[in-house]
Amino acid sequence: MSYFVELCYNYFAMKKVFFIGQLVLMYVLHLVFWIIVGLEESGRNPERATNVMVVISGVLVVVALINIILSVFSVFKDNPNPIKMTLAVKLAAIPWYVVNLGIWMVLALGMLNPFFLVALPIVIVLGIAFTYLVMVSTSLYNVAYLIRGLSKQMFPKRPVFIPALVFHFIFCLDVVGACLLLKTIKKGY
Repeated sequence: MSYFVELCYNYFAMKKVFFIGQLVLMYVLHLVFWIIVGLEESGRNPERATNVMVVISGVLVVVALINIILSVFSVFKDNPNPIKMTLAVKLAAIPWYVVNLGIWMVLALGMLNPFFLVALPIVIVLGIAFTYLVMVSTSLYNVAYLIRGLSKQMFPKRPVFIPALVFHFIFCLDVVGACLLLKTIKKGY
């Protein structure tokens, strides 16, 4: 078990790579989606592009899960303040979330055909779960830093930490929570 923990601690140097890699994969996934749409409209077979999209989706889920695991381990180890990096990634991901909402809405509307109506709840749940996993994986570094800081008394307890912590788990408000943490911690605690 000690070897596994040490191995995970060595990956903390790589957490920026996984974090930025996740952001890049998010945008690559949408690029492949639009390639599929273009191939469909031109009458060509998008089977290869569809397979690539499935693989990229799987890799994105794995990278998001790695980010979640690394953030959980960062509760137990001193790390530099991740709030600026997290906020930058969250702000850079806003266009992705807007396009992602549109894509999942179009997919859900496509399921309104009477033959596909049974699949509508599956598409909705899948869209929400996938997007929420990606969103939470970008929030947990801040949550871990806040938990570690409060438990080690690195900064005094403030009432603003509670809504900031809760906001990190709610769509759209996660950016507000990151801004609250940055502003509060930047003030000198």
